[in-house]
Formats: sequence, structure tokens, C-alpha cells
Amino acid sequence: MFNGLIESIIQELNYNGLMRKQASINRLFPTFPQRVRKVASRGGVTLVEKLPHTWHFVVASVTTADKLGIPGLQFDVYIRFVNLDEVIKKYAPDKRFWNKEGTAVNYNFLSTELMHRVDIETDCSCPADLYWGAEYIKTQRHAQYDHGEFRPPDIRNPHQYGALCKHGELVFEALPMYVGTFAGFLKEFWSEEIENAFDTAGEEYTDVQRAAAEEVSRKEEEQMKKKGKGATGAGPRPGEGGRTTKLTPSEEQDEESFRKGETPEGEPIEGGEDIPVAKPVQGGKLGNAQEKPASKTGKQNTRVGTKPANKTGSSSTRSGTKPIGTGNKSATKSNTTRGTK
Repeated sequence: MFNGLIESIIQELNYNGLMRKQASINRLFPTFPQRVRKVASRGGVTLVEKLPHTWHFVVASVTTADKLGIPGLQFDVYIRFVNLDEVIKKYAPDKRFWNKEGTAVNYNFLSTELMHRVDIETDCSCPADLYWGAEYIKTQRHAQYDHGEFRPPDIRNPHQYGALCKHGELVFEALPMYVGTFAGFLKEFWSEEIENAFDTAGEEYTDVQRAAAEEVSRKEEEQMKKKGKGATGAGPRPGEGGRTTKLTPSEEQDEESFRKGETPEGEPIEGGEDIPVAKPVQGGKLGNAQEKPASKTGKQNTRVGTKPANKTGSSSTRSGTKPIGTGNKSATKSNTTRGTK
């Protein structure tokens, strides 16, 4: 009972908060670590796409692939960095993350801090993410990417243990190894905001200016909290799905503009032999991907270009996965895959 109370208090959206919640998954599945290692042995994790706010990984399937007889089946795991602009403004002016001369930000130092501080939304396209309650748990903590889930897992996971499926677990285990990649990501997409925050670090503020800045910050936090509460409090009826958060118009424009670039090369996980590296997804430009024989229904699958960043109603091109838009999630995740984990 005490542990359940502690878990209900943990509402952090960042990497550390999600991993603390995930630690309880072994109570539901005592063999969960072995299941994750088995997924790793099938091909591990590959980062296939980077956008200004979202990273797209592919992870090998085990259970579903064996049942459907599709050896190369992979699932999509998405991570969205929700409030990067805010944490940049907070930590880029900190001298701990500058170079020795104090003339510029050290991106490697800053990336480590931001990766653990930024709020995160995440989702996996596998059926277990829905049926064992992970999507509901993340929705309650405003950490569910794409469609929210409002039906509690009263039968399969009544105590609501964990927060991630085994594919999401593997990605989050590997994420700290991508610190160098995150530093390059910050330089590519967020250098202007970082430099602006650095340039204003030495400015002196009067008491009146400081009080005004604190008041603005307080109002912004209140607005964010209201938006977060509205996601579940005034959302669609249970079973209808719906967004927990939405991209701002500027975010949508940023991500749409960057989707026209070349597909980034898959980046391997380093630092351990127990997580083999999947081959990067092959294909041409984003949005013009080659067909892949990987789908939860056994049909042809177009991998890259699914779940586009502009989430205003456009549907996914990948058969059997989660289209973007409205509708019951159970319609996109076949009931024949229930109970897979």
C-alpha cells in the first residue's frame, strides 16, 4: 500500500521519473529483464529519424514476430522532448556547462543535463503497450505521445505497475548512450536558443526586473499545469482516444520543414555487447520510404514516414499501427495480439 502511494505521487515527466515508475514492472512480470534482453538479442535499437522535438527509434519484435511468423518485424518507439526551450533557458546560463574560458556553452556538458531534465512523452506501436496498461499509466502522468488512453488496465495490470513495454524499456536503457548524439541534435536544432540564453547570462537585473521575470515564469508554469490537467479532465470519453498535448503551430512548422531532409543514418548503441545493433532502416527521403514486410497484421508495411510530426489529423501510412488523428485505439491494434508481452 505504501509503495502504491509513493507511485501515485511520482508525476515527473522526465527520464528519471519514468524510469523510477518503470522499476515496478518486475512485480507484474518477474522475468521482464530476461524478456528485454531477448528483444536486444534480436537486433536492439536503431535511431532512424530526428526532428526538432521528436526522435523515432525502431526496435526488434520477439513475441509478435514469432506468433505471426515475421522474423524481421520491428516496432516504432517515439520520444518527444516536450519543453526543451524552457530547460535551455534555465541551464544554458549555468557556468557549470560552459567551456573553461567561459566564452561559450559546452554542448557535451549541457546535453547530459538536459537529457535528464527535459519532460518526455513516449509511445510504442506494439500491442502490449496498450493491453498491459502502459499507455493508460503514461496518459495519467501526461507522458503519453500521440493518442491518450483512458481505459484503466483493471484486468491485466490492476495495480498499474511499470510505465513502458519491453521495447520502450530497451530504448530508455540505451538513451543515456546517445548523449553525444543529443549534443549534435542541440547544435542542429537549438543552437540559436542556447546562444541567446548564454548571451543573457551575465546581465544584471534590478529587484523590480527580477520580480517581474519570476512572475512571468510563475504564470507560464500555471498555464502548463492547466494544459496538462485539461488533457485528461476535459478529454474525449473513454475509448475514443485523444491527444494529451499538442504541438504548437511553430513546432508543427519546424518539424514539417525538417521532414523533407534525408533520412538520418541509424546510430548504433555503444558501450555494451548485450545490446546488438539493428541495421538502419534503408530507403530514400523521409516521406518516400520503401515498403517493409513488417506489420502487425502480416501485410506490407511502409516504415519511415509513419506518424508524421504534423499531428493535425493526417493518418499513418503503416498498416496495423497507430494512425494520427481521432478514433478508438482498439481499432488500430488488433485484438488477435492481446496478451503479448
